[in-house]
Formats: sequence, structure tokens, C-alpha cells
Amino acid sequence: MTRLLALIKQVSHPWLMALLVVVLAGGAGCWRGTQQARLVAQATLATRQAECEARQRQQAQSTQQALKTALTRQQ
Repeated sequence: MTRLLALIKQVSHPWLMALLVVVLAGGAGCWRGTQQARLVAQATLATRQAECEARQRQQAQSTQQALKTALTRQQ
């Protein structure tokens, strides 16, 4: 109990309170930055996956067209 009172007494100093607020605010800012970076990474990944799928669709269409052309020429 005495240690708790001593801790409260130390924290009650204005400059320690200000330091605590700054540290907590900095931690929150860092957390928001991390969250934002994660969201940007997820968006980038989704964009790359969509581009890859579009490329694969185009290649499949090109292959299909080439096969149709080859079959037409054989007949």
C-alpha cells in the first residue's frame, strides 16, 4: 500500500503527468501508423492480385483464340 501511495505521489507531479501523456499519445500515434501501413499493404496486395487475375484471363483468351485459329486453318 505504501508503494502504491508513493507511486501515486510521484505520478501526481505535473511534469511526470505530462510525460505520461506524451508517451501514451506517441504510442497511440505509432499504433495508428502501424494500422494504416497494414491497410495500405492489404490494398496493394488486393490490387496486385486483381492485376494478376486480369493478366491470366487475357492469356487464357489469347490461348483460346490461337487454338480456334489453328483449328480453322486445319479444316
